[in-house]
Amino acid sequence: SCRVLLATASIDPVAYEMTRVLQLHGFVSSRLAYRAGVCTGRLEEDLLGNKWQALARDHGLRENDEMFLYTDNDDDLDLFARAKRVYFIGSLERSRSVISPAYWDRVTRIQ
Repeated sequence: SCRVLLATASIDPVAYEMTRVLQLHGFVSSRLAYRAGVCTGRLEEDLLGNKWQALARDHGLRENDEMFLYTDNDDDLDLFARAKRVYFIGSLERSRSVISPAYWDRVTRIQ
């Protein structure tokens, strides 16, 4: 079966609401830290460039699972490496120096 998951470095209240409104199956996000129920303004977990571990931990994704990636962020290299297809939203020219040439045959640019 197919699941649509949001993997974002945005903070968890934003990711939760996006997941609810878009009726996705779940999400992983950067998490705000709380002390005695009050937000400290710090991150407990930052997913910038580190989304795969959270997807595997929280949603049971495995290395051999088929994944299609839609992203506007060239920091998602951990996901680029595992995706069967990558749909990149934005300028590929700026990202060519960051993204390994080994992944380019899987990348399609979306305007």
